[in-house]
Amino acid sequence: MNPAAVRTIAIISYLLLPGWFIGFILNNSRPTTFGTFHVRQAFGMMCLSTLLIIIVGLLNYLIAAVAGSFILIVVGIIPVIILWMLGIIGAIRGEMKPIPYFGKTFQKWFAGL
Repeated sequence: MNPAAVRTIAIISYLLLPGWFIGFILNNSRPTTFGTFHVRQAFGMMCLSTLLIIIVGLLNYLIAAVAGSFILIVVGIIPVIILWMLGIIGAIRGEMKPIPYFGKTFQKWFAGL
């Protein structure tokens, strides 16, 4: 497969759920190591984001009266945005560098993708 097409699949996979589905389908039609790596990383980031949104939402609900809820959003969401940016920058650069802290785990957990 054309290297530009493979890189495009990797980049598309980071574009939320619709982009991930498109990247997943395109990569499965002609799988590449690079595309599969980034499809797994993007899927892991979506799972992590969903989990953190649920946790931050529950904490906001439970302690919003006690403390400002804005700090919880910043603490919970900003790190995910930074990790997502690192993943997509790696895809743009053509690198297979795992996302810090979670990337190697995502590769193991989602080996079936």
